[in-house]
Amino acid sequence: MSHKILIVDDDRLFLAPLVQDMSDLGHEIERAHSVDDGLEKLRSNEYDALIVDNMMRPGPFDDMATMGGKRTGIFFVQYVRLHFPDLPIVLFSVASPSEYDHLFLMRNGIKFAQKQTSDARSLLDLVEKTMGFEPLKLSDALELKPGMFGLKVDIRKFFAFWTQKRGKG
Repeated sequence: MSHKILIVDDDRLFLAPLVQDMSDLGHEIERAHSVDDGLEKLRSNEYDALIVDNMMRPGPFDDMATMGGKRTGIFFVQYVRLHFPDLPIVLFSVASPSEYDHLFLMRNGIKFAQKQTSDARSLLDLVEKTMGFEPLKLSDALELKPGMFGLKVDIRKFFAFWTQKRGKG
């Protein structure tokens, strides 16, 4: 099955053979060489999947928060997941994500690939694995009620507070 895939990566030398290989496998590939270009293309076109490099110039994202561009892909996929919740995403980078970033990726159905070892076929396999991802809602997994487990607090409020607190830490 052929897919229309957007690849956002500022490394043109790495990108050219990858795009050619994916095209040879029958997929329609569009390139964006910056976060700004990627956002513009996502807003104006429909894609079946997105592949994003993690280390790029920050673009509209905070330079300090992205650690001078070392976490730009993480910020980009957070934005994409919020505005395009069903879009399959693969993040790839030379460096492995931090534990916190890895948890974010897993919880949001975003696959990670090492840039040095990724070829067209392995990236396409990861894209296929992300299709149809639906995040599990805590309320779907367990009906939580005040007083459960002998607690005198509303367990939903506790988990909401705990999740929010962990996200800030």
